[in-house]
Amino acid sequence: MFISVLIPTYNKWKALDLTLLSLERQDYDYNKFEVVIVNDGSSDQTEEMVRSHQLNTSIQLKYFYQQNKGRSAARNTGIGNAQGDIIIFVDDDRLVAPDFVSQYARSYINTGTTDLVVIGKRRNLHIDQFEKNYQEIKYFMQNYPEKVFARALTEYYWVKLRSSLEMPKLRWVMFLTGNVAMGTSLFEKVGTFNENFTGWGFEDTELGFRLNKAGIPFVLNENAINYHIVHKQNRLYRQRNLELFYQLHQDPSILGFEDFFSGDVSLEGLNRRMMGLDIGDCEGETFFIDKKENSK
Repeated sequence: MFISVLIPTYNKWKALDLTLLSLERQDYDYNKFEVVIVNDGSSDQTEEMVRSHQLNTSIQLKYFYQQNKGRSAARNTGIGNAQGDIIIFVDDDRLVAPDFVSQYARSYINTGTTDLVVIGKRRNLHIDQFEKNYQEIKYFMQNYPEKVFARALTEYYWVKLRSSLEMPKLRWVMFLTGNVAMGTSLFEKVGTFNENFTGWGFEDTELGFRLNKAGIPFVLNENAINYHIVHKQNRLYRQRNLELFYQLHQDPSILGFEDFFSGDVSLEGLNRRMMGLDIGDCEGETFFIDKKENSK
């Protein structure tokens, strides 16, 4: 089984440098996985940094550059150039545990199929003044990575969504490309990322929605861990992307998820609604309202 780790990147060369350092410390056979970097039009030192890694690493590291088209397009470029039977999606600000790739491989070997989505565990690293302290963090990643990982906390959002894997209509909410894998053959069944999504938000969960709708199993591997270097998120396009997501599928769970995200309804309450098990309020929770329709 050959595995591709796919990372789109845009102007985050320092964080990506640390991501690559962690991938170069994997306990998985270096002949059985590759790392595919797609530079989505960065204007920083990304290319020079990646080229330096290519000259000094034992892992198979591929690099592609494209004009800025967005994260969906960057991932699609990577998919088109990946050789793996499995693709693990990782962001350019994630450090991975030493057994990260082997844990994903184990999930697929144990199930005996690549027609599967595997969800890894997400932990957060809060690093003060990352830009200023980058060289110090790099030193520790090169020499004492366990000390960096020891500072991490389990991501609250990941914990909040975890129970969705037991909810057939809502499993898609866990398809987050910071740490998730799928069999390459599944793209033939459901398509790749929709490139109409630009900016931050929902381009990954929309693919997860299609996978779930197609009946693809979702499983959890809490030992496939990576660590997010926490930063401010630019959510400028989030509402527009949510509207696009809904327009594509016209499914009420999509708008309901927005109410969950804003804290108006619990995931369990939303699931009860989607299953048609509760017509009234769910323990006092409010359900989503299509504000656009009601504003007419």
